Amino acid sequence: MSYKTVLSFVALVLVLTLLGTAVADDMVTIVYWDEPQSPGAEVVINQIIENFEAANPGVDVVREVIGWEVLRDIAKTSIEAGEGPDIMYYDAGPGYMGILATAGLLYPLDDAYEMYGWDDRLVPTSRAFTTFDGSVYGVGHELEGGGLYWNKTIFAEEGLEPPANMDELMALCGTFRERGYDVPMAAGWADINGMALTHNWYPILQNWVGPDMVAAAISGEHPWTDPGIVHAMNVVAGDMVDAGCFSDDAGGLGFLEGNMLFYSSQAPMMQMSTWAMQFLTFQYLIVDDIGFMAYPPFEGKPGAFKMSLGGTWVVIGDTEHPEETLALLDYFVSEEALPLWLDAKLLPVLSGIDYSQYDLPPVYADFTTLVSNWTGPVGYHVDILTAAHFTTVMWEGLPEVAAGRRTAEEHAANMQAEMDKSVAEGTAFDITG
Repeated sequence: MSYKTVLSFVALVLVLTLLGTAVADDMVTIVYWDEPQSPGAEVVINQIIENFEAANPGVDVVREVIGWEVLRDIAKTSIEAGEGPDIMYYDAGPGYMGILATAGLLYPLDDAYEMYGWDDRLVPTSRAFTTFDGSVYGVGHELEGGGLYWNKTIFAEEGLEPPANMDELMALCGTFRERGYDVPMAAGWADINGMALTHNWYPILQNWVGPDMVAAAISGEHPWTDPGIVHAMNVVAGDMVDAGCFSDDAGGLGFLEGNMLFYSSQAPMMQMSTWAMQFLTFQYLIVDDIGFMAYPPFEGKPGAFKMSLGGTWVVIGDTEHPEETLALLDYFVSEEALPLWLDAKLLPVLSGIDYSQYDLPPVYADFTTLVSNWTGPVGYHVDILTAAHFTTVMWEGLPEVAAGRRTAEEHAANMQAEMDKSVAEGTAFDITG
C-alpha cells in the first residue's frame, strides 16, 4: 500500500468517525420510567417505542422498568435531585402525581392539550383526573372498569346464570359452596396493605350510597362515618365473609395468589378491574370462557359502573427535550398505536372509537361493549383520588373488620380522621364540580 493510499485511508476513517460523532451528538435521548407489565404487554410497549423511533430517527427512547412501590418511593427525590426521567408512567390522583405537580416538578400540559387536540381526542377523565391547581399535568392511560368476572364455562356446567343483583350474588356463594367450590369469589388481601378487600368494597359502596356521596366524601365534604358507608363496609367485610363468598384463608393469601384462584378455574367469580384482562386473555394461562359484567346492584337501587385510569403519563418539569417528549406522549395516544394497546388489553383513553371493528377476545369485548353502551351512574376508584396516608389507613383497616378485630364504625372513624388531615393539608381532591 502506497503512502498516499495510507493517508487517504486514515483521512476516510477520521471523516467517518467525525460523522458518527456528529450523528451521535444530534441524537436526542428520552428516558422513560415505566412500571412492569405482563409479558404480552411488555412486547407491545417495546414495539410502540420502536415504531416511534422509526418515525423519528433522531430520537432514542430508553425505557427503564421500575417496580411500582420502588417508583413511588424514589420519584419525588430523584426528580428533585435532577436525576429523574423525561417522561414517567405513574399513578394519577393527589397522593401520587398530585404531590409532584403541586411541588412544581411536572411539566404543565395545558398548551399541549390544545396543540395536539387532546380534549377532542381523549375522554374527559384524562384531563379531570390529572388537573391540579388549575393546570393539567398528565395524559391518562389504561381506561379501567371495575366489575365482576365470571367463568362462563363453570356457570354453564352448573346450569347457573350470572347474578342480576346482590341478593343473587350472595345466594350464588352458598350454591357454589354446596357444589364443592371452596372459593366462590377469588380474593386475597394479605399484602399491599390489604388492598384487595377494599377494592371489593368499592362497587358495593357506590351501588349502596351512590357515586355522588362517594365523590363528596373523597372531596372532604361528606363524612366517611355516614351510616350508609358503614353499612357497605359491613356487607363486604361481614355479610359476604359470613356467606362464604371468599376463601376461608383470604386474609392469608396475597393479591396475586387470590387472583390465581380465578385464573386457574378454582373460583367461578372475581371482582376486579380490567387490569386483569392482560392475564385473562393470555391463552396459555386461561382455558375457560370468561365473561365480564358491571357489579350486581342492590335490589331497587341503580347500579354504578366504576371507571378509572390505570395510570397517567407525566412529563418531568426539567426535561431538556420537551418537544420530542411531547411527541412521544402524543404517539402513545394515537390511533396508530391503538391496535397494539388493544393487543396488550390496555385500553387507551381515546374517545369516539368503534371497537366492533377490532377482533377482540370475548371477555375484552364484553368490557368495550359495556363502556360504549353504559348510560348509568359512573363510580369512582377511590384510592387514586385520595392522599396516600388516607389510602393506607383505608386499605389496612377493612381486613381488620373482616377478621373481627375492629368494627366498621371504628374503621370509618379512622378514615375520617385521615380525611380531616387531608383537608387541613390541602391534599383533598375536590371532584364534586
